[in-house]
Amino acid sequence: MSARRIAPRIRIPRSYLLSAILVFCVAGSHAINTSFIDVRTMLGFGVVGLARESARVPLGPFVIGVGLTPIAEVQLRAAMMMSGDDPSAILTRPFAMGFLTLALLTLAWPCLAARRARRNIANQTE
Repeated sequence: MSARRIAPRIRIPRSYLLSAILVFCVAGSHAINTSFIDVRTMLGFGVVGLARESARVPLGPFVIGVGLTPIAEVQLRAAMMMSGDDPSAILTRPFAMGFLTLALLTLAWPCLAARRARRNIANQTE
């Protein structure tokens, strides 16, 4: 049978489905190390996920950041060891400085755009 035929026949109320998912999540996180700290951590991340959903934060950048952070950390550690724990050696390279500038501009762009929009609105009202 196909999923199109099965899906309408399985009418589980959302409250029952979410309750079952919560029970399985708690049981699974406790079963890994038989520790309630893992259950608290799982519930904490659930609250973070709920806050992220209510704030409408997109999931894509979050997943990319979680995936790339360990790689970036290893590479930064290797660069620091090669430079003798001198962070200025990383910043003196033009390629690294270009990426740092690009990252800073990317972070500052929303603030600059909002400031420009406010200034344009103020100029139009005068």
